[in-house]
Amino acid sequence: MLWCFCSGMALAQTADEALLAAQLNFQRAKASIDEADKKLQLATQAHTLAEQRLLDAQRMLQQASQDLQQAQLGRQTADTDLLEATERLNQAWRRKQAE
Repeated sequence: MLWCFCSGMALAQTADEALLAAQLNFQRAKASIDEADKKLQLATQAHTLAEQRLLDAQRMLQQASQDLQQAQLGRQTADTDLLEATERLNQAWRRKQAE
């Protein structure tokens, strides 16, 4: 007969009872490992997906930055064209009025 001390009380256990208790503890520990493995797998998948989304977002940001720069250059060109066209129009009106 084996003796086990729990909460300050001595309990007598037979070898069969000790084996059964050890098996139950093993099953609980195995279930805990299985659950932890599932959580780890899900977290790994979520991490991989988040990394991919981050890379996609970085590529989109880079493209948007390039598009913005091109649009700004286009706007500057249009401003210059408008100023030149306005000046030519004013010159044409002055010549017309001078006639």
